[in-house]
Amino acid sequence: MHNSNSVTFSVIADMIYGINTPIVYSKKGIVVKKNQLSIFKYNHKSINKVICVSEAVLKSFKSVLKPKNHHKLCVVYDGIKVEPTPKSNINLRETYNISKDVVLVGNIATHTRAKDLVTLIEMLNILVHDLGVTNMHVIQIGVKGKYSNEFLPLIEKYNLEKYITVTGFIENAVNLIDQMDIYLMTSEREGLPITIYEAFLKRIPVVSTKAGGVPEAITHEYNGLLAEVRDAETLAKHLKNFALDKEKQQLFIERSHKLLFEKFTTSQCSANTLKVYKEVLSNK
Repeated sequence: MHNSNSVTFSVIADMIYGINTPIVYSKKGIVVKKNQLSIFKYNHKSINKVICVSEAVLKSFKSVLKPKNHHKLCVVYDGIKVEPTPKSNINLRETYNISKDVVLVGNIATHTRAKDLVTLIEMLNILVHDLGVTNMHVIQIGVKGKYSNEFLPLIEKYNLEKYITVTGFIENAVNLIDQMDIYLMTSEREGLPITIYEAFLKRIPVVSTKAGGVPEAITHEYNGLLAEVRDAETLAKHLKNFALDKEKQQLFIERSHKLLFEKFTTSQCSANTLKVYKEVLSNK
């Protein structure tokens, strides 16, 4: 099961018809809130295993489960295909008139509160107006929504129009990561986003907040740079210093690329998921 509604219907079906089929639930995100219904259904006897996408998700989901059910939790990291992907027919610099002389900092995120794009704009304001960095351009790709109205007006307020492009939705946006010089994440809440893995695969260095499971893929000053959630100032300083240190970038790229093949491929995700299914069936 991959969403809350499917678990609800399955639990109801088991209660009415006694289906007695073990359920494996895949949990991707951090628990934001819980209610009596969620506590009831996720502690139902038919839930045999909860596969969490990161240790951070597992820790947060413990608050929903009763202690006697904590043994049902396990972590299986998502994975990505490591085969070469088609080149995008979009050239970001040409399409959006971004000079080839500037450092292109990319961000792919739906316009939701969890992605905290306000912090992205606050970071850019500090970078440009406080730190005097004018040779960077941020390109933000993602589906617009209600939250757009909270951060988009800040671009004009801080006179940042020359330093950021907000594209809206672009299909297969991950295929554009290899055109970025640095990949940036400013989220306040994450399970463990696969865009980080895509950056690892495409050999693009990453700067991010410590949201959710991100520190399970990025170790600060080992294969990337991290800041606390909502710490726009530290993110700005990281970008300024990182952009000038090509040697560190290359070192982080190589370490991240190696880590990807050690932990975060589809083959590893499939094998680890299969182990969970076999364990469930052996205990049936």
